[in-house]
Amino acid sequence: MFSTFNKLTGKKEKIKEPCMESYLYSVIRIVDPELLEGLKQQYRFCEGNYKKRKFKFDFCYPELKIAIEVDGGQWQAGGGKHMTDADYEKLNIAAAHGYLVIRFKTNMVKEDSVGCVMRIREVYDNVQNRFQ
Repeated sequence: MFSTFNKLTGKKEKIKEPCMESYLYSVIRIVDPELLEGLKQQYRFCEGNYKKRKFKFDFCYPELKIAIEVDGGQWQAGGGKHMTDADYEKLNIAAAHGYLVIRFKTNMVKEDSVGCVMRIREVYDNVQNRFQ
């Protein structure tokens, strides 16, 4: 259990799990702020090509076609909505459009957030070097 201060009520509240995407973003900002340049949050891709679904990545470097996903559903009852057929469809469509997707489980971000940022940096540098 985590706790947070609710500014609206002025009370401390217990929460089950922090938003891991926000947490990872904060860690990136502290550990390697240079990685924020060009990073988009909740980035829609393949818009218009697939009318039934609106595909979004948690984070994306659109110019480099690097996507970052934090699978936060593991802690929910029933495992959340990740790793369903629709999730695999999203990843396959992303691959078909040339995206490299980095995936982290909630535990990975929670237990080794700096390691996650280092992995993002490694992928970012390797992909960027291909364009030079």
